[in-house]
Amino acid sequence: MANVQENRVAEYEKLEKEIARGVALRKEVEDLSGTLKNLNETAGRNAFELDGKNIAGEDLSKASSEPSSTGSSAPSAGGATSTEAEKPAATQHSGQKKEKKAKAPKADKAPAAGDKPLDISRLKMVVGKIVEVEKHPEADGLYLEQIDVGEEKPRTIISGLVKCYTLEDMKGRDVVVLLNLKPANWLFLPVSHRVDRMRGILSCGMVMCGVDATNADAPITETVTPPTGSKPGDLITFEGFTGEADEQLNPKKKVFEQIQPGFKINNKGEATWNDVVFSTAGGVCTVPRCAPGSTIR
Repeated sequence: MANVQENRVAEYEKLEKEIARGVALRKEVEDLSGTLKNLNETAGRNAFELDGKNIAGEDLSKASSEPSSTGSSAPSAGGATSTEAEKPAATQHSGQKKEKKAKAPKADKAPAAGDKPLDISRLKMVVGKIVEVEKHPEADGLYLEQIDVGEEKPRTIISGLVKCYTLEDMKGRDVVVLLNLKPANWLFLPVSHRVDRMRGILSCGMVMCGVDATNADAPITETVTPPTGSKPGDLITFEGFTGEADEQLNPKKKVFEQIQPGFKINNKGEATWNDVVFSTAGGVCTVPRCAPGSTIR
């Protein structure tokens, strides 16, 4: 029993020493922090004063090196010498030089990538053909598709279209595919799912669909249909928008999210962005089953 008590006393003493050491270390840190703060403030004041002296010295040297208009350093009618009278002009001249130096880099600066127009030209959409399709092995509401988009091999794309189309309807179907979304985890599954990393399968594109929510109890979802005769890889174009599409959209910039509200179906059943139709060399893309004004996503 005595040994147990002695051990506890020893532990308490050790703990007290560690606490005291910690308090001392904390005080040392606070002291060092205060010292550094004082040094920074002193250095800032010294730099400011030194800068002021340099400016004054520069002004005086310029004033003394320039000849007086009267050829004499005698006081003027105001009682100031020619050197003193020239101080404001020299200071102003120096200020102008500094201002020019500050503005020069702006003129030479290259335009940033974010300066591209926020319009439909940023998106890369092409005609695709679904060559293989199956139910997603781990999600009943999703299709796992292989879509030919005119590249070396088909793209794997996951779409939430099980309630809209049968497997037979999907296979061989011509669709419009958005190619340049960045693969990322999406917790909410929209009409077309971009990526499914959580389930172990990466989706590399999005099938564009019209959504008619006129009847909230039975909304209609329909894939955008390319014109007859279209081939995989045919580019979807928009008259008047000829900019180059992003290699890959930056999700932090939310480019697609800002462009998407412009997608609508017009009175002719045509897919449009801000009233400009989705087109290929062979004609116009349509969404015939959806009501005019329905959105596309």
